[in-house]
Amino acid sequence: MKTETIRVMLTGGEAELVDLNDWAINTVREYARGRGYNAAALISEETARINDGGLGLDDYRAVRRIGSHHLLSRSVRNAVWAIVATRRMLGVSS
Repeated sequence: MKTETIRVMLTGGEAELVDLNDWAINTVREYARGRGYNAAALISEETARINDGGLGLDDYRAVRRIGSHHLLSRSVRNAVWAIVATRRMLGVSS
């Protein structure tokens, strides 16, 4: 999904960005629900980490997450980053 995420971010129109955001939100919600995490808290914590570090997708996927309350797979990190990036591109506040 990483390649598709990057493609949409670079060349996608508004509809594709919205679809990517929807996919990402649903992915994170399902993952969070399965682990007993609060999805909103997870996204908030990770949004701060991405914004504070100015992290691109590769950097975010590789960064050590010291102090995090959530264990995330790389595919879920991809989804979290897509949420932050698409919201930014669509002008939606986080």
